[in-house]
Amino acid sequence: MAGLQCFGCGQEFGFFRREHGCKKCGRLFCSGCTSYSMVLPERGSKKMKVCFQCFKNATR
Repeated sequence: MAGLQCFGCGQEFGFFRREHGCKKCGRLFCSGCTSYSMVLPERGSKKMKVCFQCFKNATR
């Protein structure tokens, strides 16, 4: 039975690699794959951690 994996890099989550949810799409990523942050108007005025794909889609 395989454990949960990061949606970005495919690394398996464990004790040293924790899950972080992208605040835009909700998928699970490791901290390295959610290193982008931006303001999400639907969630307030604070910057939130998002994945690369959501960051790229919002800034193009």
